[in-house]
Amino acid sequence: MEQQWILHLKDITYTYPDGTLALDKLHVKIPKGKKTVFLGPNGSGKSTTFLHMNGLLKPQKGEIYYEGQNLSHKARKNLWKKVGIVFQDADTQLFSTNVYQEISFGPKNLGFSNEETKKRVEEAMKATNVFNLQHKPVHFLSGGEKKRVSIADILAMDTEVVLLDEPTMSLDPKHTAELMEILEKLHQKGKTLVLSTHDVNLAYSWGDYFYIMKKERVLLEGTHEDVFSQRELLEEANLEVPLILEIYQHLLERGKVKALHPPRNKEELLKYL
Repeated sequence: MEQQWILHLKDITYTYPDGTLALDKLHVKIPKGKKTVFLGPNGSGKSTTFLHMNGLLKPQKGEIYYEGQNLSHKARKNLWKKVGIVFQDADTQLFSTNVYQEISFGPKNLGFSNEETKKRVEEAMKATNVFNLQHKPVHFLSGGEKKRVSIADILAMDTEVVLLDEPTMSLDPKHTAELMEILEKLHQKGKTLVLSTHDVNLAYSWGDYFYIMKKERVLLEGTHEDVFSQRELLEEANLEVPLILEIYQHLLERGKVKALHPPRNKEELLKYL
């Protein structure tokens, strides 16, 4: 079956006002209904790419397509209704008095009725496990709670694509696991998820399609088989081979396991053993 692409950034170039070149003829396609991961060091252009996907930044050169429709210029505001973004720092996204008001802001601005807004907010709170926090002031939330409310913000607007910029940064393992469980449920509902991270192990176990970025461009792209076998290119992007894959290859070389499909997580590796 031919792959469908929901978002297409074609030859995007963007330079910030201070003269910093952030993207240089960037070309990426986001597969519909899949989990796509952007990996790369700081300054490689991941966040700037996300801001173009969401329409918050206008490309100085190049074009943006959403399901085949060119939204590069005047129509790019339509992206806000289709593509939601969860920022790296939740404090830059949250501003309302309490959790309920925060999550209701998006649907209200999209023109939904009070009844529809309430329905969307309650569904989003339940999906992100923050229903019991709805009356709590936003500034009293923990880091993990703020991240979940940020995701609920986007869910209440029911965007087809959800962008998550470094969503696990500063989260402990427990809250990271909770967050990834929420994302998995969203994926099962058919959402297209796009995540940026420095955590190569998280990326390897979670993603379906990968973009490795370095110096404003894509260095490598493809499935996990395509990408994580390219050790030299990973090192060029200051990334390591995922630990699970490293252990599997070590065992394979010593005849401890058979040449099976490379495991994606600890559970799959243990089954092989």
